[in-house]
Amino acid sequence: MKRFGKIVLGFAFAIMACLSVVLVGCENKSDSTNPSSSSAGLYQNGERVKSWDDLKKEFPDAFSERSIVGRESSPSYFEGISGELVIDNSVFIIGDYAFKGCTSLESIVIPDSVTWIGDYAFKDCASLESVVIPDGVRYIESGLFEGCASLESVVIPDGVTRIGFEAFKGCASLESIVIPDGVTWIGYYAFKECASLESVVIPDSVTYIESGLFKGCTSLASVVIPDSVTSI
Repeated sequence: MKRFGKIVLGFAFAIMACLSVVLVGCENKSDSTNPSSSSAGLYQNGERVKSWDDLKKEFPDAFSERSIVGRESSPSYFEGISGELVIDNSVFIIGDYAFKGCTSLESIVIPDSVTWIGDYAFKDCASLESVVIPDGVRYIESGLFEGCASLESVVIPDGVTRIGFEAFKGCASLESIVIPDGVTWIGYYAFKECASLESVVIPDSVTYIESGLFKGCTSLASVVIPDSVTSI
């Protein structure tokens, strides 16, 4: 009986240890760059006015599995939303045109779970001021921030290798931008009509620059182009 009691007691401790590991692993799953449903949603003046579930109910066509989808020929499903949008960490993909024409969207928090942001996803978000692109994103797609006239700051992660055509076209408030060392290709008109852009350093990794890259950049005083560039 004593031996049996020791076995039962040892088994009980083993179960408790396993539960402890599971519980510890479940803690602190979300943070400011990886928001969960408890913090995701729409904020105005620092106060959440709609939860992530509220948004999914209000705009059901905008969600597809783990993606936010858009539509090319019509305004975004989210047209009319204003303030700051905090995207839930269940989202992996922000599709083409997802937030096109959301003229009152001032800020957006993109979680680390997102690895792909499609063409023209934030086109004509005229009030958008700043964006931090997650580390998992590898391409700045075409027209991503075209017409974001209020955009002042964009953080591009080191893993990005390509900046698509017209990616920042018409970002009239953008004064500077850091292009990561991993970028090898910059598309045509990528910074066209960035009227406040003053200086740009193109990294040694870039080998190809498309035409019209800085067309209409009336404030541009300095551009450093490395010897690695073989075609402009």
